[in-house]
Amino acid sequence: MGNIAFLIAFIVIPIIALWRLKSVTWTLVVTFLSVGFVGAFVQVSAAFGTRWTMVGLQWALTAAMLVVLVVAVAGRNPRPVPWRIQVSSLLLPSAAVLGFLIVSRVLAPAAGPFADVGYFVLNRGAEDNADWLDFTGRLASGGPVDQITILGGPLQLLLVFAATLAATLSLLAFGGVNQVLVAADSVLYAQFFLAALAPMAVAPVAERAFASRWSDKRKTVVSPVAVWSGALVLSVMSIAAMGFGHLSMQFTLVTVTLWFGAFWITFPMPRIRVVTTATFALTSLVWFPLAPVAFIALAAYGAKFLVDLLQRRRIDWVSVILWATAVVLVAQPMRRALMYIFLTTSTALPTSLLGGGFGQSVVSAMRTPALILLESQGGTEVVGPILGVMSAAAVLGGGSVLLGSRKQAGWSRYVPVAPMALLLGYGIAIATFGTWFAGSGPNYGAVKTIMLTTAAGLAVTLPVALSSLGQWSPRLSGRRAATSPLTVVAFAAVIFLLVVDGVLPRAMIRVAPDSWRETYETFGEDRKGYWWPAEVRAVADQPIASNPVACIYFPPGATEPAAGPDGQLTYSCSRILMGLAGKDSEGQPVVDWLRREWLNNEDAWTNEWPNLRNMPRDLLTRQVILLNDSNEVVG
Repeated sequence: MGNIAFLIAFIVIPIIALWRLKSVTWTLVVTFLSVGFVGAFVQVSAAFGTRWTMVGLQWALTAAMLVVLVVAVAGRNPRPVPWRIQVSSLLLPSAAVLGFLIVSRVLAPAAGPFADVGYFVLNRGAEDNADWLDFTGRLASGGPVDQITILGGPLQLLLVFAATLAATLSLLAFGGVNQVLVAADSVLYAQFFLAALAPMAVAPVAERAFASRWSDKRKTVVSPVAVWSGALVLSVMSIAAMGFGHLSMQFTLVTVTLWFGAFWITFPMPRIRVVTTATFALTSLVWFPLAPVAFIALAAYGAKFLVDLLQRRRIDWVSVILWATAVVLVAQPMRRALMYIFLTTSTALPTSLLGGGFGQSVVSAMRTPALILLESQGGTEVVGPILGVMSAAAVLGGGSVLLGSRKQAGWSRYVPVAPMALLLGYGIAIATFGTWFAGSGPNYGAVKTIMLTTAAGLAVTLPVALSSLGQWSPRLSGRRAATSPLTVVAFAAVIFLLVVDGVLPRAMIRVAPDSWRETYETFGEDRKGYWWPAEVRAVADQPIASNPVACIYFPPGATEPAAGPDGQLTYSCSRILMGLAGKDSEGQPVVDWLRREWLNNEDAWTNEWPNLRNMPRDLLTRQVILLNDSNEVVG
């Protein structure tokens, strides 16, 4: 019953907050800030030895939700947004995305409503899923969540919400908590949730009336169809990221879009810019390559507060407290991230270059940054020419509508585009100078950062750019914003460009019903998937400790196990099953052995045996799936 009570709190409190605050923007900003603060506390406390369990993390998330409830009850939105705008522009698109994802899952070819292990096993290009499954596997087993790979506190709390939902569904369906179901389905539910939440991240644009450059006296309300264009781009990119297991990217897309939107349009929420900046800094705990940008953003606000105090003799102490709290909570994780990114190494240089004379041959060591991030590899979505041109056109079009009427002088005119410029500049810098420094590229971090900036930037600028194509209601009121035929045509053009670019078809593939294959329980012995011994079963009691942890080839007559004939199959399957068992770090020798045999096309069992033998005893006694050359389970 505890899971049911927690789940009710996690769902009902945000609904109450939305009802009280009468704004999706207010609700999202307050919720993400509260979850960010509590999540950062969880991460920092874990670094100092606190051993969190699922119940402890559920209470932590409950505390974050209670903060949201207090703000909703005690606070007041001076400019409530009409429900018609919230529903038509934001809630309806989110419901449509969630409904599409649920239908895709329900239409799966008889895989069963909870059989999701095969989804992760068959998605061979999404190795990152092993990290998320490792966390949820430890959660579901009930023990302490000790991780080598740190997910980031805010993302951990999101997965706790998904795990609570999965545990509740298991309890209602089977009468007990199926640990394998909770571990596997939690990750999928979190991915679906973030994809469905993405349209709401455009809320600052959808809910705000602004003056256009052609009429300062007339307030523009963006048409729902124009808002849908930004929501579509963000949801498509979020779903596409599922194909690579980029759950952290899905989380970051939402918070970065809120950050961009809070600056792009002056939203009538007190301190929204400093709040979203603090939230962005806390997001850097989820995806560490953002740490340098978060450091610059926090430093810029610190400088602003100092200038306000010295020159204007006044300062907003509430903003300072929010900023200082964020700085304290991210200091330790950010320091570790920056040290990892800018880790130094010794480079030998002739002393002649150091003033030692041309005739000397002695060399001296100079400390230079290794910049490990620049040499990292991995698959990710790439911004193609079509998306790049569309994003540039959206920024220029939106800027001509929104920024042309601004009468600020000096650098303040550039504040609305500051977050976009900062993040894009960071991505371009590591894509160009980083490639030059590393001697190879484009590197993984640069490609991913540019994709993030492009998606979030399009989400907030495209609706404003399309607002110039129609006639809008004169002010933010209960009336529906008019939608011109040209706006509808432009929305169709956005869909066309996403199709031609290829990102929309790729996103559809990620959640196609065929991604969930048949299980042995439905079709019997003759149509089993090779992963079936590890699949979720329709039972109340399926402990994670009883699940297999690897797939290897050991056909009848073989003298030793092997990764081949399909090394990628055994490697991907074992990586996922090790994560699902909560043994992603302890089982690394198995993964290394299979990867070596697969990539080098060699027999490495004898050479890797010493490493395999030194694994923890409880892991050595676990079962593995034995396959023959036809990928049939033989033991």
